[in-house]
Amino acid sequence: MRDAVIVVIFDLPVADSDARHCYTRFRRKLKETGYMRMQKSVYVKRISNSSSAESEFDALRNHAPEEGEILAWSMTVGEFRSIQNIRGEQVNFDLLCSPLLFFENL
Repeated sequence: MRDAVIVVIFDLPVADSDARHCYTRFRRKLKETGYMRMQKSVYVKRISNSSSAESEFDALRNHAPEEGEILAWSMTVGEFRSIQNIRGEQVNFDLLCSPLLFFENL
């Protein structure tokens, strides 16, 4: 299988201190497990192949707060590179897709 990218998008409540704590804990867990922030609530991680996506999804389920919405999917690196920046700060896809970054996240 080919290298792949996991994309995680989420909308978590932050109305009270307990909710903010859950949001912070989830975001911190994403960073600790190798995800990089692409936008405020969009994180990506390069994985060795699309077969390992299911284990990533399981890990996300295990760390997901009870409240809010979280979506995740996998795509090939080629598909990820085809994302078009329409407005705002240009995303450095070369950095996100670099082999060095990939090996650091293993």
